[in-house]
Amino acid sequence: MKKKVFFIINPRSGTSKKQDLNKLIDQYLDHDKFDYSISYTEYAGHAIELSKKAIAEQYDVLAICGGDGSVNEVSAPLVDPSLNHNYKTKIAIIPGGSGNGFASHFRISRNPIKAIKTLNAYKVERVDSCTINNKCFVNIAGVGFDGLVSYRIKDNAKRGLWMYLKVSFKEMIGYHQPIVDIQIDDHHIQGQFASVAICNASVYGYNFTMAPDANVKDGLMDIVMIRKAPLWAYLFEAYRFLNKTMHKSKYVSVYKAKNITLSSDETLYYHTDGEGYQFEGDLLHFEIKPQSLDIISAR
Repeated sequence: MKKKVFFIINPRSGTSKKQDLNKLIDQYLDHDKFDYSISYTEYAGHAIELSKKAIAEQYDVLAICGGDGSVNEVSAPLVDPSLNHNYKTKIAIIPGGSGNGFASHFRISRNPIKAIKTLNAYKVERVDSCTINNKCFVNIAGVGFDGLVSYRIKDNAKRGLWMYLKVSFKEMIGYHQPIVDIQIDDHHIQGQFASVAICNASVYGYNFTMAPDANVKDGLMDIVMIRKAPLWAYLFEAYRFLNKTMHKSKYVSVYKAKNITLSSDETLYYHTDGEGYQFEGDLLHFEIKPQSLDIISAR
């Protein structure tokens, strides 16, 4: 019996053109293995509704064509056991965003033809997901400078690496590292940090690797904390994002945990899978959800 695939295409994500994606799907999807349908997102949050539709109609695969933000939206219903019983509906990714960090962790090509062929191969991995104040994320959440940058570009129609770098250089001048309290399982830390990244997978996007040792199957989050330092030190150490040695920097501490709680008397900025937010509440609580998502991987 053929498996059913529900493609969700976000036409506004990233910088890639998606006008011909439906033609590529028709041409390169293995029609001996799969029947399929396609829907396009039309507004913010529409992907969540379409994900619930795919589950309710018992599709075997939900293939999201977009970036990390789109992957985040469709994943929330997929990791909810009350909706997706026994993980029947799996996720596939056709990268179409600007960064595509989660797809990179699973070696899924940014080339749509190669990504469709990964779906054809149908190699499934069961992996962890995470929550922040009970809101799902699957790749990386960050509190601090990366959250601020994500927040600043959130409503910008232009995306891509150069926009991210432009906003980063603008915001780093005079950036104030907030004082935060961090509870990591039974370990307490207080200090000033440029960024506290809570990582399920390893890659932010554009092959910028934050947590090279992150394992999406170990039931643990990697907490990568970049301590307060002079601006020149951050610039000097930036190469570590590209050669996967960020954890070796003298300004960085790394822990693994199942539960993390972060608080501050100051306004915080954070992101989940690249979507930025401002936070002025009491606590940010992070929790691992082991073995909660089935993904079609190229690894």
